[in-house]
Amino acid sequence: MTDQTEHKNTEIPSFEYPEAALNRYSERAAGLVEWTDEALGGRPGGLSPSDCQLVAAFTSALNACDFCHKSHEASAMSLGVEPGLIEALVEDLDRAPCDERTKALLRFVRKLNDSPARLSDADRNAVLEAGWTHEQYFDAVDICGLFNYFNRLVETYDIELPDNFREMLHTHDH
Repeated sequence: MTDQTEHKNTEIPSFEYPEAALNRYSERAAGLVEWTDEALGGRPGGLSPSDCQLVAAFTSALNACDFCHKSHEASAMSLGVEPGLIEALVEDLDRAPCDERTKALLRFVRKLNDSPARLSDADRNAVLEAGWTHEQYFDAVDICGLFNYFNRLVETYDIELPDNFREMLHTHDH
C-alpha cells in the first residue's frame, strides 16, 4: 500500500469523460473501452445496436447517472429509439409505449440492476419466454453490469455532460 503522506494534493481530479479517468489510473483502460465498444455494437445473434444502447441508457437512468443516461439515450435515438421512451420506461415500465417483448427484457434488467440477489428462475425465464435468445440475454446482463461500473466511475469523478450537449444533439437531428 502506498504511503499516504506522500500525497499532498487533497483535491480529487476532474475529468471530461470516463475514459480520461481510466487512462490516468488504469492500464486496463484499453481493454475496458474495447469491451464497451464490443458490448454496445451489437453482434450476430445478440442484441441489436439500438437495443444495446437502450439497455445502457435505461440502466444509467435507473442509477441516476445523467452523463451515461443522456449520452446513451442520444445514441439510442440516433438508432431509432423514440425520444422520451427511456424516461417513460423508468417512470412506468408497464405503461410505456413499447412492445411487450422489450418490456420483459427491461423488467429483468431493472431487477438485475436494483436487486440482483433476488433474481429468480422465473425472472430469467421471462426473458426467454418473451422471445429473446440466450445470446441477447447475455448481452443485457453484460451491458447492465458494465454500466453499473461506468455509472459509478462517472458519479465518483463528477463527470458531467458538456454545457452544449443539447445543442450538439439538435445539430445531429437535422
